[in-house]
Amino acid sequence: MEALPPLDPAPFAKAGEDGIRTATDALMLAIGTRTGQQYVDEYARRWRQPCG
Repeated sequence: MEALPPLDPAPFAKAGEDGIRTATDALMLAIGTRTGQQYVDEYARRWRQPCG
């Protein structure tokens, strides 16, 4: 198991909700870089119930 370097939340906290989104993007990019997964910069527009 690998651990990523810590992410300092202070710069993001000052930006409010936009800061939360920016922090999430930074974290997901770091994870994707480490694992080789492609980061898709898109959030669900609407929740859909599973079929069935």
